[in-house]
Amino acid sequence: MSRGQIKNATGDSFFVWEGNVLVVNILGKPSSSKDAIGKPKGTQLKISVTAAPIAGKATDHMVRFLAPLFGVAVADIEVVFGRENVNKQLRIKAPKKLPAVFAQESLFDAPIPRHCERSAAVHVAEPHPPTNAKATHRWTAALRSQ
Repeated sequence: MSRGQIKNATGDSFFVWEGNVLVVNILGKPSSSKDAIGKPKGTQLKISVTAAPIAGKATDHMVRFLAPLFGVAVADIEVVFGRENVNKQLRIKAPKKLPAVFAQESLFDAPIPRHCERSAAVHVAEPHPPTNAKATHRWTAALRSQ
């Protein structure tokens, strides 16, 4: 991979499951008026944070903001690349919750590998993350209700 190239492991979506790890592409917006998860923009999810973009502090703040929204510890979120850039990729280990943007109707076709084995903390009603729209809706609704 050349230096300027970014690996898009998520294909046409802003997220993908790799086993029990959720991989998310982020378009960060530092120095915002509030911390918030926005809408998907292409293959990235827009996330605004109040922290200034100084030496990766905005990214660190973003990880601390996202951890409780996914029901994980800060240590369970790895910044794959982009710590000091608006374009980032995060790996979230065994999220117990998913923000509502992951359940939007237009995202039902997001690539979820059929062979995934979910951890007991995330496993709800399906033996594997679902691959069709109706099952995905039930699965994400069950995650949010926990």
